[in-house]
Amino acid sequence: MPKSLHYPLANRDSLPRWRKQLLQRLPFEPVSAETYQVHYYDSFDWRLFRANKVLQWKQRNDESLLCLHSTDIEGPRTVMPLDRQPSGFASALPPGQIREELDGLLGLRALLPVVTTEIRSLPFHWIDKEGKTRLRVFLDHHKLIDADGNRRTLSKEIRVVPLQGYAKTAKRVTSVLEEELGLSPADGDLLSQALAGANATAGGY
Repeated sequence: MPKSLHYPLANRDSLPRWRKQLLQRLPFEPVSAETYQVHYYDSFDWRLFRANKVLQWKQRNDESLLCLHSTDIEGPRTVMPLDRQPSGFASALPPGQIREELDGLLGLRALLPVVTTEIRSLPFHWIDKEGKTRLRVFLDHHKLIDADGNRRTLSKEIRVVPLQGYAKTAKRVTSVLEEELGLSPADGDLLSQALAGANATAGGY
């Protein structure tokens, strides 16, 4: 699976201005904007973090998903629909791969909320003449939500999601971003950004 690429933008930058620049340079088709929340969970002693795992509950209006993935590899995430927050023990989750893996990692430790972010995303698709999607790009505005519900900007970025079999399309897009627009890719670790913004440290008590 091709690796997603993250290009940080300055927090003062206007995403509509970047949207205009992208549409002027590349044959993208804009898609409706969306806003959703991402809640991160771990045990009190950071068992998932220490195992290079990240557990997210992505809360959307139309569908909410629980996602478990590794931080040390780029690959498919284990995903399951979940319409409520995953508080309590892993055994309370619906049967499936995520519950089995969390049971093995956490034992009798409860899942606790770590940090919550909100993402405002402006998506674009590169669609060829046959109607096939060759690549997806997202202009993302990340915000930290504190315990009182207050929001503040964490970061902004252009996120490039290449698709299998379309390496040339990805190369063209990254060339425009890097050579014409002067951007440089970064690791795109939103959890670390959110923890830093909340004055928390992964692995701490």
